[in-house]
Amino acid sequence: MTITTTNKFDYSKVPAVTGVFWLAKLITTGMGESVSDALSSIISKPATLLVSVVAFLILLTMQLRSDRYRPQFYWPTVATLAIAGTALADETHDALGIGYPISVAIYLIAMIATMVVSMGVNGFSKKFEVATFWFAYILTRPVGASIADYCGYGTPNLGNEVMSLVWIALFIPVMIYLGVKFHQQLVAEKAA
Repeated sequence: MTITTTNKFDYSKVPAVTGVFWLAKLITTGMGESVSDALSSIISKPATLLVSVVAFLILLTMQLRSDRYRPQFYWPTVATLAIAGTALADETHDALGIGYPISVAIYLIAMIATMVVSMGVNGFSKKFEVATFWFAYILTRPVGASIADYCGYGTPNLGNEVMSLVWIALFIPVMIYLGVKFHQQLVAEKAA
């Protein structure tokens, strides 16, 4: 796996992936879960989904129209995505009555299809590439939320505490791998 800023994706519109990036990403994810649940108890789950999707689309439009990474557009976009993704996962299960395993499959298939299209597309505009990236990114939230909800509340009924430990155990080796690969690439680029 090569991590570079010279491939076809426009990395100038996303922040540098540093420890602070991952801290901010974790905070926005946790915030999205909490804000979505809190709003749902105040204004209803469907209203939370609608408000968060509209806010996300407005912020995403600003992000896509930006000439470069701008934290004032990027991070609110990511935060509203976390709220909308949580609301979408909750609505799929609660309002539509679709079980967690089925909703995981639906969102996972849509996410993989979007990634395949995004990675296999040549000759499309950079805006299309950025849009497909964001769409796949959007789908990661309800996939993860549905898996966590299924394992926490569904048939395994492991609870939030156990599932938190499971997610952390999965997260740490991935971050170590990516960090090692990125460091190796930096060393190789400096040597060249």
